[in-house]
Amino acid sequence: FIRYDRTSFGGRLVDRFLRRSRLNVQDVLELDELQAIVQLVARGIGVALIPDTAGLGKWPAGVVALSLEEATFHREIGLVQRPRHSRQAVAGALAECIGTAANQ
Repeated sequence: FIRYDRTSFGGRLVDRFLRRSRLNVQDVLELDELQAIVQLVARGIGVALIPDTAGLGKWPAGVVALSLEEATFHREIGLVQRPRHSRQAVAGALAECIGTAANQ
């Protein structure tokens, strides 16, 4: 198992999922770089449980993403801005885009 770094927020979610599911894994290594984890999986080093993010792009040859289906979990995100900031319109547009993406 190639573990997503337990000190990161996402890694703590993965660790919690594994414990809650009572899954015992044999760690090969632990990383906080998602692209590196995907490349290690592509090279046959192991398997991993990572966020399905748009930033990863297309999966490399030999890598298949499986759904956790009803066992899936989500992370909460929020938008933080200073009050009465000159970029409130930009922050509002960003919030709208995030809301649209979340509903897809």
